[in-house]
Amino acid sequence: KETAREAIRLLREAGVELKILTGDNELVTRKVCEHLGFEIKGILLGSEIEHMHDDALARAVEEVKVFCRVSPAQKNRIINALRANGHVVGFLGDGINDAPSLKNADVGISVNNAVDIAKEAADIILLENDLTILHDGIFEGRKTFSNTMKYILMAISSNFGNMFSVAIGSLFLPFLPMIPTQILLNNLLYDLTQTTVPLDEVDREYLEKPKRWDMFFIRRFMVIFGPISSLFDFLTYFIMLLVFKAAEPLFQTAWFLESLLTQTLVVFIIRTRRFPFYRSRPSKALISTSASIIVFALALPYTWLGTVFRFVQPPIQFYLALAAIISAYLILVEAAKGWFYRKYGHRLEQMLMPSRGIGLYLSRTMRVTQDIIAMIYLRDENEIPINSLISDLEHAVSYPISPEEIYRSLQYLRKANLVSINWHEGKIRREKAMKDYVEKYVFSELWPNILDDWRSISIFLKARYGKINQEYHQTA
Repeated sequence: KETAREAIRLLREAGVELKILTGDNELVTRKVCEHLGFEIKGILLGSEIEHMHDDALARAVEEVKVFCRVSPAQKNRIINALRANGHVVGFLGDGINDAPSLKNADVGISVNNAVDIAKEAADIILLENDLTILHDGIFEGRKTFSNTMKYILMAISSNFGNMFSVAIGSLFLPFLPMIPTQILLNNLLYDLTQTTVPLDEVDREYLEKPKRWDMFFIRRFMVIFGPISSLFDFLTYFIMLLVFKAAEPLFQTAWFLESLLTQTLVVFIIRTRRFPFYRSRPSKALISTSASIIVFALALPYTWLGTVFRFVQPPIQFYLALAAIISAYLILVEAAKGWFYRKYGHRLEQMLMPSRGIGLYLSRTMRVTQDIIAMIYLRDENEIPINSLISDLEHAVSYPISPEEIYRSLQYLRKANLVSINWHEGKIRREKAMKDYVEKYVFSELWPNILDDWRSISIFLKARYGKINQEYHQTA
């Protein structure tokens, strides 16, 4: 394809690892790779694969990028080996011999002019003669996942908080905090603001690397941010009962407004791990729908429709209290969000915690990342010069590693909040989240795969510096 060279470049930049599986001979494949700018890191022939055990092949597929003279059955073995190692595998093919592999891969991709059997076996068919669509599709998938996560986090935290508030309020109040029709209206208006979440802008870190689905992260988010919402609901209860001496209609009107406005505005904080608006701009559609619902809600008690839902006009002083409550709530949520992502943000990173689990062998990128974590964690000092880290890694690991790979992994660890980097001083500081990640994940699920690397790095650091981090406990 004419667009193959550009597609390879874009996919590589997007963090997609590419491999070539072909029935052609080695010389033809080398020539095509050179023309496309595809970097060849090892070539494995079908005749060699024929005599390899599955464990040996599982190791080879992490190191080799080009497989020549392979049969359809051998293509399937390669795909199975990659999947066993924890990878999500996509396969692009258009011939009869590609049909089994298209069916076996996680995502089978074919083209519009492929043979019928290949198109039947594929999950996706490219209608245009342009392979850069693959890159666009991956980015759209990452955007969809990001916006889906936003909605889930918003919904579970607000619903859990509202449920808790209603349950507690019903125990102590002489009347319902909100009547059923008011609750339904509240939910309807809130859901209208969320209809534009799929159109929202997505932060760059969600596009650069794929994120993972993690139920622990979602549950922990719910039990932390849900009660924060309830805390300010209870504050509203207290103010309306003790300060405004509110009767049932005024109390219900006040909590309706506080509940709806806090839910609507907190979306702009929860939708990003960055500082809202200044470092992460929401879409115009999300801003417009949210602003419209807020204006409608504030005007509702003064309309005939408000009387239908048994709302009354609050006193002017209430709006001052409402503004103070909302401001305090948003400030607290922003502070809690920063703490939450520092502690649990790494759980969304595929490179740190693969969603499919750990396979027989780590990919090279993941192994480099884990060895950098080991080096930073085992060094005795809290602040480590970057040049010193690079030098230690080049001497300690058993495979060639470039400074560019190290810098890319450091940026990744920084975005996962495992380290902080002072580029001006050229130093790295390990964060508390790294200790939590190492002790709860590395020393358990990852340990069989990286034990040897940790031992060799530990021995190297003891020989060079005479000591290692005292928090490290050898578990092997």
